[in-house]
Amino acid sequence: MNKVTRITLERLAPTAMIIEAIRCAYNAAEAARRKPPNIKELPAAVQPFLRQKGFSASGRHIEQLGDAEEFKIRRRPPGKTVASERQKQSPAEDSEAIDPWR
Repeated sequence: MNKVTRITLERLAPTAMIIEAIRCAYNAAEAARRKPPNIKELPAAVQPFLRQKGFSASGRHIEQLGDAEEFKIRRRPPGKTVASERQKQSPAEDSEAIDPWR
């Protein structure tokens, strides 16, 4: 039996293209009203944009470029998580105001 192997020849993306793909990833998250990718989630968000154009980049290189100040301000502050912010808005706080003996 013959196995057909699909080989994709992806070229390494230039730095300017990776930076533009990072912008696209943050813009897409903002448009979809999702949390912006953190630095570790960034490669998974950026690589599809690059593959679409036939390019690739290492996750490490994407993280290094994503550490620029332009992108830091688009991420959530360190330490704050979506889960911790949801706990602050939980209905349990409202019920404590009604029943202080709980």
